[in-house]
Amino acid sequence: EGIITGILPQPDIVSDGIRVTLNTGSIGNVKELVGPENSIELIQKRLKDRENLFVEKKSTFSYDVVLDGRNDYLQTVAAIAVSSFLNTDGGFVYLGVSDDGVPLGLDLDYSLMSSRPNNDGLEDKIRNSFSKILGNNIELQQCLSYNFPIIDNKEICEIHVKPSKKPIFLQAKKCTVIIDDKHKPQRWIDDFYIRRGNSHYLIEKNSELFEYFMNRFHSV
Repeated sequence: EGIITGILPQPDIVSDGIRVTLNTGSIGNVKELVGPENSIELIQKRLKDRENLFVEKKSTFSYDVVLDGRNDYLQTVAAIAVSSFLNTDGGFVYLGVSDDGVPLGLDLDYSLMSSRPNNDGLEDKIRNSFSKILGNNIELQQCLSYNFPIIDNKEICEIHVKPSKKPIFLQAKKCTVIIDDKHKPQRWIDDFYIRRGNSHYLIEKNSELFEYFMNRFHSV
């Protein structure tokens, strides 16, 4: 037990908790975080730091600044980030924040909402979107909590993601599996993401998926 001073290089699969160094000079694995879960100061620090194993930042939830309008695929991008944290060790997804940590606010997303263009309406929209993309299950709802702090006079959305006790998949999609020129069957595929470094990682090999499940979920 102590104050974490650094995160050590991690193996691809972490089953005993993230390896860290403490202010006492000890090296160990994180089992539980003791102390305040959140504060404005902690949020500001996460925003200033680069994206990492526990933090990802998104400028919007649905508004495409390039197209200057709605782009619902951005909701899937946010869901992928959330699912990768759920399937690994948890973390924080921030909406209304630039990649370099500057608070942008939620006005662009509010502008797409015909009713309740406020944080209550946006939270409902996010919850409903994640339920469609990741499945409407109790585990998902219990692992996600929402906060709308004011940082530098800008309202942002913080999604606190706790590690899931069950694997969370993206909704099934129909894909063509090419065996040869004559055999091209279609299959329904569920995507499974984990967090690796400062980004998400799609596990595609069955052997890798099995090994990860055995290490991450077998003892839960």
